[in-house]
Amino acid sequence: MPLCCWWNNPQEESKHFVLVLPEVFGVNSWVRSVVDRLAEQGIPALAMPLFARTAPELDLGYSEDDL
Repeated sequence: MPLCCWWNNPQEESKHFVLVLPEVFGVNSWVRSVVDRLAEQGIPALAMPLFARTAPELDLGYSEDDL
């Protein structure tokens, strides 16, 4: 099973990047927006799901229903 990460690299080549570790809600829209905002500043970033083995599709919001 592939590891589904969120990657945004604004540059052709880069030796460094920021690793964004999500909380219990998974690589959700807010975590993806953090990666994208870093990339807008010229910083490559990768969000990696911490619960990929047990919940590979985890993408929760912050509403009471999601909790």
